[in-house]
Amino acid sequence: MKVIQRAGNGMDYRAKNTMIKELLKLANELDRRGLHREADYLDSLRKKAVPIEGIFELPSTNHRYEDEDGEELEEEAWESGEVVSNPVVSGYKPDDWYGALSSLGASVILIPFETNALEESEIYALSGIFGAHADTYEDLKEEVNSFSLEAASKVGDRHVLKVTFPTLWAEISKLLAEKGLSEDKVVYLLFNEDHPPPRGLFAPEKSPHYFAHDIGHIEVDFGENPYLAESVYDFLHNLSRFYKTEDEENKYILKDQLADEYDDERPDREKIQELISSVFSTFSGSPEDDVFDVVSNAMAGELGPEIPDEISYEGDTYVFLEENKKEAEKLLEEFVENYMQMMSDTDHVESPLRGWMGSVMLYDI
Repeated sequence: MKVIQRAGNGMDYRAKNTMIKELLKLANELDRRGLHREADYLDSLRKKAVPIEGIFELPSTNHRYEDEDGEELEEEAWESGEVVSNPVVSGYKPDDWYGALSSLGASVILIPFETNALEESEIYALSGIFGAHADTYEDLKEEVNSFSLEAASKVGDRHVLKVTFPTLWAEISKLLAEKGLSEDKVVYLLFNEDHPPPRGLFAPEKSPHYFAHDIGHIEVDFGENPYLAESVYDFLHNLSRFYKTEDEENKYILKDQLADEYDDERPDREKIQELISSVFSTFSGSPEDDVFDVVSNAMAGELGPEIPDEISYEGDTYVFLEENKKEAEKLLEEFVENYMQMMSDTDHVESPLRGWMGSVMLYDI
């Protein structure tokens, strides 16, 4: 297994690491001088920029039945293998992963693994983290995978992680102490980096940006955070009122064409989805999935919506009304500001992965 820590919010992760260390030192000095308000302010800045960086590989975990003197133990204990630094994750370099999650507010420790390297004892150990019992990895995936509606136990216990993987936890603890982070404010995310057999290395499904895309699915489809998608739909619905057909005799407003068949006051989600690729950069290739590309772009700090001059919808061309330019630009600016705040501020009730902070989760597709 390997562990990779997320770097955050846009700058090179090494430079950010230095910046955070300096902020921590300055906050501690202000606190020592009794300037608690100023220290708290610096601490809040530091926590908004939390990159936890560094990559470690954990090759194995084994049953140990004897102590150092050769005496048989009454209970099984766990001993984790040596932690090796700087592995590549799923064929992608560390900086690719750091960049893909650079604007995600939640601090994530990503722990990749390959199933063919898992011993039976490791599967048993991983099962225990989630309070489950599985003899095979497929059983484990079925019971605890966060990327699933049916999984019964999606939230794992970090305290069990500590016991079953002590060498790994020792490295994690060093980083948490260095960053001044509480262990209950971090998401410990187990990531299956197996590639689909026909796809080989660099399969897009295992890329950093698809991983960020799937965090959107985990929150919206398998969790309780529809706002990540709904706020995008609301923005597009509001923007659509600034577009009309060029036909002088029958000018149609795009917003009117997006109404729900049974309720004119509400937009039809499937119709709204057709507009996403006109305003945002997308890569998944299907309208119903494009909104999660928007989530992925936002996590990388590249939300970047644009106001197009025209939008094609159901065979008609709708042209932007220039007299509404200032109003449309204000709408776009407010959307970007609010969406990126939600993405990066863990105090925001809709912030991604907020519900997993302090816990372990398993991601597998």
